[in-house]
Amino acid sequence: MLLHVAFVCLLSLPNALATEISLPNRNYKFDTNGNLIDAHDGKMYFFEDKYYFYGTSYNCGFRWRTSNYTSPFCGFKAYSSTDLLVWEDEGFLFDASTHYWQTACADTAACFRPKVLNPRPGEYIMWMNSGASNWSYTVFNSSKPAGPYTEIGQPVMPYERGNSSYGNGDFGIHIGPDGDVLLLGYIIYDTTPHVTGPPLFSSPNITYGVIQKLTPDYKATEPSYVVTDLTNIEAWDIWYRDGWWYITFGHICGYCDATDTSYVKLKDPLTPNMAEERIRITNSSCGGQHNMVAQLPKGSSSGNSSADDYVYLYGSDLWTGDVNEGKAGSHWEPLRFLPDGSIEPLNCYSPQYTIDIRAAQSQAVDLFSNATVTSAPGNYTWSCGFGIHNHNFIWQFFQAPKSGTVTEFGVNIAQQANDAPAEIYLGEVYGNASDLFSSQGGVKNLYAASLPIDTIGWALPMITARPNVTVEAGQYYAIYMTTTGGAIPYCYLYHETGYNNDNVFQPPTSFMSEIQMGRYPLFPLLNQEMRYYVQID
Repeated sequence: MLLHVAFVCLLSLPNALATEISLPNRNYKFDTNGNLIDAHDGKMYFFEDKYYFYGTSYNCGFRWRTSNYTSPFCGFKAYSSTDLLVWEDEGFLFDASTHYWQTACADTAACFRPKVLNPRPGEYIMWMNSGASNWSYTVFNSSKPAGPYTEIGQPVMPYERGNSSYGNGDFGIHIGPDGDVLLLGYIIYDTTPHVTGPPLFSSPNITYGVIQKLTPDYKATEPSYVVTDLTNIEAWDIWYRDGWWYITFGHICGYCDATDTSYVKLKDPLTPNMAEERIRITNSSCGGQHNMVAQLPKGSSSGNSSADDYVYLYGSDLWTGDVNEGKAGSHWEPLRFLPDGSIEPLNCYSPQYTIDIRAAQSQAVDLFSNATVTSAPGNYTWSCGFGIHNHNFIWQFFQAPKSGTVTEFGVNIAQQANDAPAEIYLGEVYGNASDLFSSQGGVKNLYAASLPIDTIGWALPMITARPNVTVEAGQYYAIYMTTTGGAIPYCYLYHETGYNNDNVFQPPTSFMSEIQMGRYPLFPLLNQEMRYYVQID
């Protein structure tokens, strides 16, 4: 069994800055504990020699507009990395479990899109869409990139939530230069058609874009604003490059798995007529919805803050269309520019992207890098197909590369308001692995555990067991799961390996199988494997 490890070759010493990395084009990113990165609709920044990725968490079971204000608000999370490849979970930005935030952010009110400004050393200002505010935004500050953040205000915007208005929605926010000295901040957002504006804003235009300057402290907005002719738009971002302000956005389509991304390029962002400048760079946002363009420092930076000193990393949420988006992934891709500053169309399907960024080799301890057996890296997908009516098992087989004690193993699984606990097992295969697919096959149970529903998250976390059972080198073993009953299946991650599924007489060292209605023989899934790891000491 080969140990599958994702790595990047950095130049010179272990902590030296790199000038080039290869970023795999994978739909899921994971943290060092094996969990799916649970941060959505946020943005990435470079603060204090690290990359920080912020977003909304769904792991506690938040469901948008479905549960009559009984859905919990999970909060906002931050992850950090030195190389965009290895990500550490920095935890929640503030305590969202309080009655105040659960009331403000539950269900339809909701809270989304954390964005962070760093106007000066030691000051971090976070804006978010907020049900706590009648004007739809709340502002926080902190002395550290990962918080904790403290609420400091609710900026007054042109129109207050109420009556037939949902208030102000998605937004982009950025600080950029104005002349040689000043730094100006802008916010652009969508709102419902009740702000005083040009007469073109009438039915069927549901929303339209509004742009405002921020106050000099970047914690509120100036009173004046400009109503743009961009209608039915959301998922905004705004950023600055080489004398131009760029605004990126897409059509309104919450949780859709394929919306467009367009941009406008302006010398003055306070411009009402933007629609005629609109240019589309993708029809599908690479299978999701645009959420960011992150300005990140190049490894070969000149230090002059020119356009050539930055990489502009496009990001989209790969929504599943579910009311809980814990299983959603992310697409990250560097933008490519023409000499006049125009953005080239996205290349969604490249297997990887070569990026010149400032990076240092990660010193974090990564679970998969240290495990004895792991599934291979690749593009995973999710399936919700085990545990219905106590009869549907799912199996992950592996061949032990050495003898010893299995001190722990883990798999990525998720609940979805299940009504019965999950059961997880470790077993030893009788005889040859190929016998599994005949009447001669079977598995001897070595370990079993029941997993209460509330111990399993919604965002495909790594669920770990510690069996302390002995295994022998070369022998096949199985991690397998079901439930004690219920009518709702659990979900898991898996990917295609390319193995010939017909070659049942010579199974690979890692493969899946199914059993339904409690009957043998197993159905082979030799060309698939779950996302899992095993530690043998």
